[in-house]
Amino acid sequence: SDAFYVFDVLGLHVRTDDGRDLGEVAEVISGGANDVYVTSTGICIPALKSVVTRVDVAEGVMVVYPVPGLLPED
Repeated sequence: SDAFYVFDVLGLHVRTDDGRDLGEVAEVISGGANDVYVTSTGICIPALKSVVTRVDVAEGVMVVYPVPGLLPED
């Protein structure tokens, strides 16, 4: 399974699959159907495979697919 520990994802650099910088993972909220990653820029990212397309702990990166409504400008 693609489960990650909180300490693995905290501090990861978050960017969209088209290269937009979303800050770093500042907080992980557990509970509900799935975890939610909160970035340093205040964006809440649901920990779903359809949204989080790649997590590379070694590289320090989380790549997300910006589903409609995820980013403020949408």
